[in-house]
Amino acid sequence: MSDSFRWNAAMIAAAVLAMPAAAAAQPLDSLVATALRVHPNVRAAQRAIAAADHRARAASAWDPPSVGIEFRDLVVDNPTPWNNGETMLMAEQMIPLFGQNRAMANAMAAERPVAEASLEAVQRKIRLRVQEEYLSAWLADRTLEQNAEEQRLTELIHRSATISFEAGKTASSDLLRIESELARLANQATTISTERAESVGRLNTLLARPANSPIQIAAELPPASLPPFDSARAAIANHPALRQMEAMAQMSRLQAEAATAMGRPMLMLRGGIGYMPEGHPLREASVGEHGATTTSEPMNWGLTVGAMMTIPSIGWSRDRAEGETLAWETEAEKNLEEGAGMKLEMEGMLRAAYARAERAASTIRSLRQTQTPLLERTLQALRNDYAANRTSLSALLDGMKMLAMTRMELLMAQMEQAMGAAMVGELVVVSQ
Repeated sequence: MSDSFRWNAAMIAAAVLAMPAAAAAQPLDSLVATALRVHPNVRAAQRAIAAADHRARAASAWDPPSVGIEFRDLVVDNPTPWNNGETMLMAEQMIPLFGQNRAMANAMAAERPVAEASLEAVQRKIRLRVQEEYLSAWLADRTLEQNAEEQRLTELIHRSATISFEAGKTASSDLLRIESELARLANQATTISTERAESVGRLNTLLARPANSPIQIAAELPPASLPPFDSARAAIANHPALRQMEAMAQMSRLQAEAATAMGRPMLMLRGGIGYMPEGHPLREASVGEHGATTTSEPMNWGLTVGAMMTIPSIGWSRDRAEGETLAWETEAEKNLEEGAGMKLEMEGMLRAAYARAERAASTIRSLRQTQTPLLERTLQALRNDYAANRTSLSALLDGMKMLAMTRMELLMAQMEQAMGAAMVGELVVVSQ
C-alpha cells in the first residue's frame, strides 16, 4: 500500500473525527424554525390568507355604477353631435335587494380557514423534510466516524502484518487482503462524504441558502417518545389537511347559499340628463304639437329616470341559479368524502409509522444489550489469538466486519426510530 494512499485515508479519518469539535452542533428545532421563516411556500400560503380577506371585502361591495353618453336623433345629412341631435348623459346602478352581496361575502370569507389550514399543512411538510435531511446527514456523520475507526484498526493490523511479513511469518496474500480492505474503507468514506454533502445541500435548499453552507449535526438524536396509539389516532382529526377539507366543504355550502341568493331579484336604477339643441326638427315638431308658440323659449334640457328589476326565477333563467346551487352542494359532499378518505389513509400511515418506530426500538435494544457486546468481546479475543498466532487473518477481518455491520445496523435502527417518530409528529396534532 502506497504512503500517499495511507496519507489520504488518514486525512479523511482525521477530518471526520474532528467535525463535531469544529463548531457547535445546530439544533434541529432551530433549523426547522429557519426553514419555516424563509421558505417561499410558507410566504405564499400566508399571502393566500390575505388574498381571502381581500376577496371577502370585494364581494361585499356593490357593482360599480355605469356612466355613459349617447347621441340620438342625429340628422342624416349632418350628423353633428350637440348641434342637431339629442345628447344623453346616463348613469346606471345595480342594487342587490335580498342580501346577494352579503351571501357572496360570507362565501369568500370562508376561504380564510381553508388558507389557514393550508399554511399549517405546508409548515408541517417542511418540518418533516428538514427532519428527514437532518437525519440523513446524522447517519452519514456517524457512518463516517465508524469508517474512520475501522480504518484506524485495520491500519494497526496492517502494521503488525507488515512486520510479521518481513519476518517471514505472514503470507503476502494476507498483506494484500489488508491493503484491499483499507482501499475499500477509503472509497467507502469518500462515498459517504458525497452522500452527506447531498443531504446537507438539500437541507440548505430548504433553508434558502447556498448548498455548500456548513451544517454541524448533533452527535446524539433526541429521545423518541410516542403517545399511546389510540390517542394519536384520535388526534389525527386535528390534522390541517383534514381541517382544510372541512373548511372547503363549508365554503362550498356558503357558495351554494350565495348562488341561491343570486337567483333573487335585483334592482337597476337609471337616470340621466338630455340636451336637444334649438332648431332640431323633432324638438320643433314637439313644440308645435303642444302649441308652445308663445314668446317664451322652450327648455333645451330634460331629465330621464327609470328603474328595471331582474326576474331570475323566470323559466329560461331559473336553471342557472338552481344548477349552481346544486353544483356547490355536491362539491361540499365531495370535499367531506375526500376528507374521510384522507383520514383513512392517515390512519394507515400512522400505523406504519408506529410499527416502524417499534421495530427499530426492538432492534436497538437487541443490538445494544446482546449482539454488539458479544461481537466486541469476540473481536478482542480474535485480536489476542491473532497476536499469538492462534487464528488466521481472515478470521480477524471477518470479526471486524461483523462488528462493523452490527454497529451500522444499530445506526440504521436509530435513524428508523427517529424517522418513525417524525412521521407520527407530522400526522398527530395535539389540540390547543
